[in-house]
Amino acid sequence: MGIWLSDSLSHTISLNTIINNEECIHLRYSKSSIIIDNNLSLNNYSIILYDCDNNTITRNNVSNNGDGIGFIASNNNIITYNKINANNVSGLWFMGGQYNIICNNIISKSLDGINLQSHNNMFKNNSISNNKCGIDLFQSYGNTIQKNNFLENERDVDFLNLFIDILKRKNIWKENYWDRPRIFPKPIFGKIVILLINYRAILITWIAFDWHPAKEPYKIEGVI
Repeated sequence: MGIWLSDSLSHTISLNTIINNEECIHLRYSKSSIIIDNNLSLNNYSIILYDCDNNTITRNNVSNNGDGIGFIASNNNIITYNKINANNVSGLWFMGGQYNIICNNIISKSLDGINLQSHNNMFKNNSISNNKCGIDLFQSYGNTIQKNNFLENERDVDFLNLFIDILKRKNIWKENYWDRPRIFPKPIFGKIVILLINYRAILITWIAFDWHPAKEPYKIEGVI
C-alpha cells in the first residue's frame, strides 16, 4: 500500500516515487488536496479518488500501471498537466461524479485512454494518442470534449447511451483534431439503447458530430 488518506482536508502529496504497489495514492471523502509531481509506475492502481471534491491532480507521471487515475463519485476536481501512458487498462476513468475539468494532459498507450461513466465534465487541450480506444463513454451526457488531439488511436471514440440520456443533454464535440486536417464535420459513431415494453431493448447505431474540427493539432503546454 502506498499513501491512503480518509476524511482529509487540504493536504499536499508530492515528490513521491511509488513502484510495485497494489495502490499508490488513495483518497476517500477528502477535499481541497493537491497531488503533484509524483512518479507512479508498475502498480495495480496509481491514483484513486473516492467521493472526493475540489482536489487538484497535476504534473504526475503515471506509467505501466493496471489503471491510471480514477474517480468514483467525485466532483469538481481539476486534472491537468499529467503524463499518463504505457500499458494502463484505462489512462483516466470516471465512475459517477460530475463537473470535473480535465485539461493539458498526455494520455497514451492504454486500452481506453479515457473511460467515462460520468456527466457534465470538461475535456480540453488533451493529447489522446495510440490507445485502443481514445475515449469510451457509457451512459454519459452533458460532457464537453473540445480542442483535444486524437492521434493514431485504433478507434478514437466509442459511446453507448440510453435514448433517454440523449434527450437529457447531449455530449458536445467541438474543435478537436482528428488525425488529419478536416474541412467537413467529423462524424462520431456509437450506439444507443431504446427500451421497449417488457424491458426489451433495441441497440441502434447513432451518430454525433464535431461540426468544426481543427485543421492542425494543438500544442499541449506545460506537460512534464
